[in-house]
Amino acid sequence: MKFLTSCMIAFALFTTSTNAASPAEIPIEDFFSDVAYSDVAISPTGKYFAIKSTKGISDSILIFDRENKQVTANFTFGELQEFSQITWVNDERFIFYGQRVEGYLDGSSSRGSWYGANADGSNRRELFRSERSVMDLTHLLPADPDHVLVSKYHFADGFKAKVHRLNINDGRSYFVADQPNDVNQVLADNTGTLRAAYGFETQDDGLTSEFFLYYKPLKSDSWKPLSIDGYEPGDRVRFIGFAADNRRAFLIGDFETKTSAVYELDTKTGELSMIAHDAVADVSGYATDLDEQVIAVSFAPGKYTRTFVDDTKSAKLLMSLEQAFPDQQVFLRNGTADGKYAVVRVSSDRNPGEFYLFDTETLQAGYIASSRPRLNTNDLAEMRPFSFTASDGMELHGYLTIPKPDRFGRTPPLVVEVHGGPMGVRDNWGFNSSNQFLASRGIAVLQVNFRGSGGYGREFQESGYGQWGKRMQQDVYDATQWAIEQGHAAKDRICISGGSYGAYSAMLALTQKPDMYQCAVAIGGVYSLPLLRSTTDSAGNERARKTFDRQMGADMKALEAVSPVFFADQITKPILLIHGRNDVRTPFSQYEVMLEALNKNDKSVETWVHDGGHSVYSQEERFIENQKILDFLSRHLALR
Repeated sequence: MKFLTSCMIAFALFTTSTNAASPAEIPIEDFFSDVAYSDVAISPTGKYFAIKSTKGISDSILIFDRENKQVTANFTFGELQEFSQITWVNDERFIFYGQRVEGYLDGSSSRGSWYGANADGSNRRELFRSERSVMDLTHLLPADPDHVLVSKYHFADGFKAKVHRLNINDGRSYFVADQPNDVNQVLADNTGTLRAAYGFETQDDGLTSEFFLYYKPLKSDSWKPLSIDGYEPGDRVRFIGFAADNRRAFLIGDFETKTSAVYELDTKTGELSMIAHDAVADVSGYATDLDEQVIAVSFAPGKYTRTFVDDTKSAKLLMSLEQAFPDQQVFLRNGTADGKYAVVRVSSDRNPGEFYLFDTETLQAGYIASSRPRLNTNDLAEMRPFSFTASDGMELHGYLTIPKPDRFGRTPPLVVEVHGGPMGVRDNWGFNSSNQFLASRGIAVLQVNFRGSGGYGREFQESGYGQWGKRMQQDVYDATQWAIEQGHAAKDRICISGGSYGAYSAMLALTQKPDMYQCAVAIGGVYSLPLLRSTTDSAGNERARKTFDRQMGADMKALEAVSPVFFADQITKPILLIHGRNDVRTPFSQYEVMLEALNKNDKSVETWVHDGGHSVYSQEERFIENQKILDFLSRHLALR
């Protein structure tokens, strides 16, 4: 009880800002400014914090001396550079990954590099450059302060995993021969010994994969194949790590369930047993303890749920922290080598992210920093999970962000926000700047995970194949109708919005359901599927072409029949069309052909073209984009 009370007091003290503005006064900058603190990691002795921050259109890593309360080094590589995987390897040296990005929706435009540096800024060097190969961190080797285990994947080897011991001071690496051939990932146990591996072979159709797994039995030096009863090609299965006892290994697979489940492999007896499963949602992630051992897995049927698979000291700590921070996601970021201090990250639908330093001996949690310190959680809107039955009987899930009631108690206007992807992507519960910005202005936001979305099993995702503009689109309409019937939206004050595929869905909605939506916002969208097939950045890749044909179809006439550019004459409601000149995912030609079709038919369209890619780069562009969206919605939703 002492622990719970102390953490709750710390939470109350440090998450409430005394000078925060009321919801109606929250400036747009508070939602879309650069993130001050997006990551914090403590060094093994506890002397330093490594803090990731974003300024302008580049990331920085600051090294903060906790005792002297000063910054000892600042790392930044210029514009459009993003840092990730910041990892302390010994008391004075850390490594991290850096890559160039083209906006938050694009991903990297180059493979990036791994770097190493000392806390005082010295011996800063590139350890590995990804050109025709890439590298992942496999194990930290705590007993060896100068080396880590990494997995390299070379183009010439078909990107099969090859484990190396990497010197973090000079970048030299040494191949570790003890591993199976032709595998895609190799995992080490908690001692740094390679003991689990899996790979896959693509079948003749170029799409279906058959997985195969190997493991070393407890106290054995020999690899053994793992045979799984009931497994068939197309089923997915992979190792994720080991328990603290090094006897149990954990796997995720969907070979006997509609949604993926978690399994425990006893490496001594070879027995495989299911230990966690959710009938609605796939495994969404897993948590490790301060020694990088798997301690819990999570599912996201609505809000996130967590199932613990081990009872280590860190697992018990995490359980207690979850009680101290109810209705929030709690993560153990990392800790000191002696286990005394742990950095904890807490977030929720109304909390963009806060970092605490927890003392495991005194059971006190001290505040470090917030991602968006000017936002007051009490002023922000709740994101409510919902589910309903679609018009053909399929169960669908989504989220509704509800603004604070106005003084007249009126039903708020609604924006239906359609996610991009679309296959295998989903909306999740958690903080969303765009949702919160609109809610602060009195607009509700509905997000539905239509069929084809990820996270609800392979069958649900594949039910969207060939359904662009058909059942996938009907799911969006069914969700809108559900919101009207439930009293969450006034039927004459609804607009639809989205980016990438979401923009496609929004534009198509105005051609198929002109009376359901009052306007549409389309950002970086696809409007001609035949054109996309020939111009996207993956157009020259054979596997990508087969995936396109499987998910969307290869018949050009059928693709035209669900492409909004060919039905611009049927649009009767206003549109805000936004696109980046340097978009490689949905090329600028998509914007050009859609705008030409709208203008040819004298349709009401407003436009904004920015110099970014699939999304905007800088905070200034985010301010402009979201203000334009709000102004447009205000006019067509009759905001008072």
